[in-house]
Amino acid sequence: MGKDMTRSITRQLLTETAETVLTRRYYLKDGQGNMLENWESLCRRVADAVAGVDRGQEDYETLREQFFTMIYRLDFLPNSPCLMNAGTDLGQLSACFVLPVEDSMDGIFTSIHNGALVHKTGGGTGYSFSRLRPKNSSVRSTQGVASGPLSFAAVFDAATETIKQGGKRRGANMGILRVDHPDIMDFITAKQDQSKFTNFNFSVAITDKFMEAAKNNQEYDLIDPSNRKVVCRMNAAKVFDKIVDLAWHNGEPGVLFIDAANRANATPQLGEFEATNPCIVGDTLVAVADGRGAVAIRQLAEEGKDIPVFCRNSKGGASVRMMRNPRITGYGKQIVKVTLDDGNSVRVTENHRFVLSDGRVKEAKELVSGDSLSLMTKREAPFEKIFSQSNSRSQTYCWLSTTDKPNWQPEHRLIANFYHRHQTGKNLDWNQVVHHRDYNGLNNNPANLEVMSKEAHYRLHSEDRKGDKNPMRRFPEKNWMNDPVKQQELRIRHHVGAKRSQATKERIGAATKLRFQDEAYRLRHTEAVQEGVALHQDNFLQGLQQRAQQKLAECQSMTDLRCFLDGNSVMVERRCEHCSELYTVSWSKREQSFCSKPCYVVWHNSNQAVRQKITDGIHATYAAKAEQTRRLQVECFLNLKFAQGQTPLKKDWESRCAEQGIPKRLGTEFGFPTYHALQEAAQTFNHRVVSVERDGIEDVYNGTVDEFHNFYIGHFLGEIDGDKSYSYINNLQCGEQWLLPMESCNLGSINLGQYVKDGAVDFTRLQQTVRTSVRFLDNVIDCNRFPIPEIGEMTRKTRKIGLGIMGLHDMLIQLELSYGDEDGRAASAEVMQFIRDEAEAASIALAKLKGPFPAWDPQHNHYPARRNAALTSIQPTGTVSMIADCASGCEPYFSVVTEKNVMDGDRFLMVNKHFETVAKREGFFSEVLLKKVAQSGTVLEQEEIPEKWQRIFRAAQDISPVEHILMQGALQASGVDSSISKTINLPSSASKEDVRESYLLGFELGCKGLTVYRDGSREGQVLSTAASTAKQTATVSSQGETQKQELPDVLSAKRYRLKDANGDRIYIIVCFDDNENPMEVFAKFPFDNRLDLKDKSTMWTTTCRLVSLALRCQIPMEEIIRQLDRSSGHMLDLPAQLGRLLKSFMAGTQKGFTSSCPECPGTLVFTEGCEVCRDCGYSRCS
Repeated sequence: MGKDMTRSITRQLLTETAETVLTRRYYLKDGQGNMLENWESLCRRVADAVAGVDRGQEDYETLREQFFTMIYRLDFLPNSPCLMNAGTDLGQLSACFVLPVEDSMDGIFTSIHNGALVHKTGGGTGYSFSRLRPKNSSVRSTQGVASGPLSFAAVFDAATETIKQGGKRRGANMGILRVDHPDIMDFITAKQDQSKFTNFNFSVAITDKFMEAAKNNQEYDLIDPSNRKVVCRMNAAKVFDKIVDLAWHNGEPGVLFIDAANRANATPQLGEFEATNPCIVGDTLVAVADGRGAVAIRQLAEEGKDIPVFCRNSKGGASVRMMRNPRITGYGKQIVKVTLDDGNSVRVTENHRFVLSDGRVKEAKELVSGDSLSLMTKREAPFEKIFSQSNSRSQTYCWLSTTDKPNWQPEHRLIANFYHRHQTGKNLDWNQVVHHRDYNGLNNNPANLEVMSKEAHYRLHSEDRKGDKNPMRRFPEKNWMNDPVKQQELRIRHHVGAKRSQATKERIGAATKLRFQDEAYRLRHTEAVQEGVALHQDNFLQGLQQRAQQKLAECQSMTDLRCFLDGNSVMVERRCEHCSELYTVSWSKREQSFCSKPCYVVWHNSNQAVRQKITDGIHATYAAKAEQTRRLQVECFLNLKFAQGQTPLKKDWESRCAEQGIPKRLGTEFGFPTYHALQEAAQTFNHRVVSVERDGIEDVYNGTVDEFHNFYIGHFLGEIDGDKSYSYINNLQCGEQWLLPMESCNLGSINLGQYVKDGAVDFTRLQQTVRTSVRFLDNVIDCNRFPIPEIGEMTRKTRKIGLGIMGLHDMLIQLELSYGDEDGRAASAEVMQFIRDEAEAASIALAKLKGPFPAWDPQHNHYPARRNAALTSIQPTGTVSMIADCASGCEPYFSVVTEKNVMDGDRFLMVNKHFETVAKREGFFSEVLLKKVAQSGTVLEQEEIPEKWQRIFRAAQDISPVEHILMQGALQASGVDSSISKTINLPSSASKEDVRESYLLGFELGCKGLTVYRDGSREGQVLSTAASTAKQTATVSSQGETQKQELPDVLSAKRYRLKDANGDRIYIIVCFDDNENPMEVFAKFPFDNRLDLKDKSTMWTTTCRLVSLALRCQIPMEEIIRQLDRSSGHMLDLPAQLGRLLKSFMAGTQKGFTSSCPECPGTLVFTEGCEVCRDCGYSRCS
């Protein structure tokens, strides 16, 4: 079918660059490197793999061909890992992953391990280092000091450097640090030396509060994340100036506006992004799952370890998850006391969030009297009290229930299951039981719990029943043989309802027989019967006949079926739905559709769907009705109890139920069996809030719970049916992580350049592609093989997708609109909003077919149920846009005419396809013009080009920073759920004030992040391009002699420390003038007095003197570095080290560099936050 489809569409022709990129990075190869596929077979491989998720659906074949067609035609392309790995053994299809970095050695190196697994499968990673304590802070476990986030970031960077992603993609990382972290200044300047952190892009997480302080030249707090203590204050304006300064020098760090991200969070119930911390006081007891029951959170913080705790899962039941880093989260915070209806109370910060019994969430300051809080209840009871129908006798165990899942669960099984899943990745199955090693059912310490099969458990207890281990001896209080009262109870229980013996039956039968042998009794009985029949027979029979006629008339009026009387019974004539034979049934069985049981059985057994539907319907109806009735009865009871201040009488409760239309009957299958059972259930349903009042100032604590982000606090003592019980209320943790941990992004981009027809956007075809793309990306989640199980779990929980765009500039050119004008922004925003609206419509429709994303909760998510929590983003498209031959993402073209280098040193011009078409059509195309545009880097001020087309073909550096940011702001406000990857390209002449204004404008427009890049500011192999600055030339006298530049009396200098190939240390000093022009280079050696190293010293000194002479004679630095590189034989020898040092020095000055591609003679350009080669597809970030 794939071949027929391919023949029915136009064969897609790819550019030479696209084929080069595909050959190098995407096409599958055999062991000898021979190509195994082409563009058509690659598209078929990807489409078949992703469509395979819907193999059982009716539209599978159609969907499969739609996927193939839109990829093959370059209308839509998924991210690179999907193109590379779909349909292969690797099967990892996501582009990027968010991994948490916890403030512990275990947490840090677990993240490094997980990152390595991600990079191995072709993904990129994002890390927030904001939780790591600052350098020189104390570490309790070692009595030492912390080395700080940057030292660990270096370990992450080194690990990434060693991993080649599936042989195709080099690891790339995003590193984030909050602006209020004490090490923020070190982080900002970390990449000033561009030889460090080469596998990271760094960004500062900036808050609205910081931006306001920066505008007003005010100070702000720096907070130690390990204890939330303010360690110092800094001037926000100076910090912002440093960010601007480094971004101007080399484009890093970028900025992320985290509060803007918070406001657009699609799943707030799963945690906020780097939110302020709602917290609890230190003596608050936390329900822990390590056998201790409940422990004060202050003690947990002092212990300094991660701890398993009980939490509320997505279905409302109790689960166990790990609380990370319990810690102090604030000093001297205002506390409120929440008093409950049983007299207990909790003390928390005003913004601490509680879960109500109906699933809603309220902050403490929003609670009002009567609010019902969600509970978890622990009960200590024997087996027979929990399951009254059981005839088992057992010791006492701990049982748990919650408001939403009132059925009792054994605590020891939940704890054992947590550790079992952590070790094996699987939950306990029905054939596995949990054994208490010390035979104490209340000791649920994990070390005391052993998972074994039922058979092994039976064998173990068989041995345990021998001798003194016999339960009758171990628990004498439960031995009925020692208790006369229990003996009497057993006698009564076994006597009532017992079967009669044969002797008893004979005795009763003899008495009955004797009575009927009495002749007088027989006569009296016979005469009475005969007299009654004779007196009333006629009237009785006549009444029966009249009633039968009335019934016949009534029945006939209610049906179209033929009715008749058979004696005094109304009968109905029907035709069998299976065999079509006529048959009759009584009126009461008129709905019977079959003449016989065999007919019914044949029909029923042949229709599996009907059987399943009937079964499911019955079960669901009964379960829903029973659950709803019981919940209404409990709520009515609790409302009355709260109003009266005491347990209500049964008659009062029945009266209130009658008033509110709630079923009040007990003992039915839809309600509680007894009023006592109702009262017992009410004890585990909720706690009512009585009051909320301020209660002083105190230090506060919190922790971070995996997956469900909540935990239970309280440990309030109570009693249920004579059993000791404890109740806990549910609350949400603080949300500190800017990105939800363990999420992945599944990305794809629509090529907007393909959707312009007759000078207008073809919205009809675009709509179809959007809807098909949403289905494609949603399927990717299901067929993806995630490198870490937790990533798969979280990704499937929110099912976020990132449907993006590329070729935006292509679209605008075809619409004859300028990228930098208001009309261009308006058209771009209209198209982006259309894509977002259609994507949501497709996701809503998909939710009806397959269900909404599992974490969707109408109490928190105030939008229609949809399949995906997030839908749109604008991501880097890099090599994908090269395959599609269009502009990257939402970026404008870097240039419309560029020079391409080929292996033999020749150069030829590459012309933008739209520019060539227009130039030839309008009559201004010429080779001379192309060379002028390539040399100048712009179409502006080219007399041959009409002004209209100069405006339309403005490239990235012709567009002002303000126009770049206005475009990003317009797109962000037009339906982009996630961030936008866009580079604000600035010319080499741009000032630091231009960078500052870019950041401020982006903040005001609500952008979630910004990256700026000044042309030539990145470290590379040559000086800035000819288009940005004229090449330097030496000054020559009239006699042909080179003039040596005079040195000023005072020069600034930078010192660099190097090591040569033998490990000997060398210091290089670069002196420069006020304009940052290097003038002299010196070498200093610790081994000047060592005779064995004198030759080495002489060589370094001579080389530095020659470089200094060349600099003073104004030989271009480009030429000096080129000669050093040509002389290099080893990466650590003298020319290589000196050349690399000079590049690093120049990269930190306003002179700047552009970079050459390491894989071809092409030049790297900076776009979408990364340097890429437009000739071969190489990217420093992938």
